Amino acid sequence: MRRRRLLLLLLVLLVASCLALLVYLQRSGPPQAVRMLPEADGVLYVNVGRIRLLAPQAELGEVVREPAYSDFVSQTGFQFERDLEEAALAVHLPKQKPAGSSATGNAQAEEPRFSSVFVARIHSERLVAYLKKQAQGVDRYRDLEIFRIPVEDRVVRVAILSVDTVAVSNFAGEKPMHAMIDRYKEGASPSAERSVVREYYPQVPLGSLAWAIARYVPGETNLPGAGSPLGTPVAATWVASARYTGSLHLRGEAFTAGEADARKLHDQTAALLGLYRAFQSEASKTSADPDVRALIDSIEVAQQQDRVVFTATVPQGFIQKALAEPPKPASSQPAP
Repeated sequence: MRRRRLLLLLLVLLVASCLALLVYLQRSGPPQAVRMLPEADGVLYVNVGRIRLLAPQAELGEVVREPAYSDFVSQTGFQFERDLEEAALAVHLPKQKPAGSSATGNAQAEEPRFSSVFVARIHSERLVAYLKKQAQGVDRYRDLEIFRIPVEDRVVRVAILSVDTVAVSNFAGEKPMHAMIDRYKEGASPSAERSVVREYYPQVPLGSLAWAIARYVPGETNLPGAGSPLGTPVAATWVASARYTGSLHLRGEAFTAGEADARKLHDQTAALLGLYRAFQSEASKTSADPDVRALIDSIEVAQQQDRVVFTATVPQGFIQKALAEPPKPASSQPAP
C-alpha cells in the first residue's frame, strides 16, 4: 500500500514537472527559428515534426510532384513532406500609399513578401550544388553565401545558416536576409525576437502545433480583402493557434484598443457567421456531411472586454477525409 502511494506521488510530481517545464518554455520566448526572423507585419510558426507525429494515421494518397519539385528532390535528396521539422515565416505587407499619390509604379511593390527560416534534415553539399546551378549570382555576408535565384519576376535569396537551418527571402532588398544572418550569428537570443511577438507570444496556448501573430491597422497596410465587407473594421493584434488532442482545436484572439472596438468587431463577425450558417443550412438539405456540419456548429465568437475570441473544433473524421486519397476518375474509353 505504501509503495502504491509512493508511485502515485512520483507520477504526480512527474506530471507537475512536465507542466512546469512547458510553462517555463512558453515564458522564455518563442522557438529559435522565430527569433531569427526580421521585422515584419506578421509571424507564422508551424512545428511540422510534431504534426507528423500526432497526425491521424489516415491513408494518404500518392504525392504527385511537379517536374520542378521532382528535379529538386532528385538533386538535393530533400523532401518537404518527410524532412521538414520547423517553419517560421515573416510576412511583409505592402504599405498603403499616401492619399493623392500616383497609382503607377512597380506592381511588385503591391504584393506581400515573405522571409522564412526552415529547420530540417538537409544534405548541405547537395543543396549547395543545386543552389549554385540555379543562382544568377552569389553574395557573401558575414562569411555566409547568399544565393540569388530568379523566380518568375523576382529574386529569391537563400542562405544555409547551419547543418539544419536555411533562411529564405523574396523581399525586394537584401535587408531581411542580412537581419536573419545577424540574428543567427547573435545566437537568436530572446531579446532578438520581434516586439509584437515578444508582447503577445504568452497568449499562444501551450502545446500549439501552429500559431500566428499579426498586427493590422486599417489605412496603413494593404491587406487583401480589407476593402471588402469581410475586411477587418478596427485595428487589432491577432493571435491564432491550432492544437491537436484527438480533434483539431482552432483558436483566434483579436486584441483591440478598447471594448467599443471589440464590440464592433464581434458584431460584424457574428452577423457574417449567422449568414454563413444559414447558407450552409440550405445547402445541407441536398448533401449533408456530418463532419462538416459539426465543424460549422462548433464555431463560436465571444467578446471578452477588449478582445474577441474565435474558437472552432475540426472533427477527426473531417481531418481523415481531407488527408485521404481522392477517388480516381473513371477512365473513359476512346471514341471509335
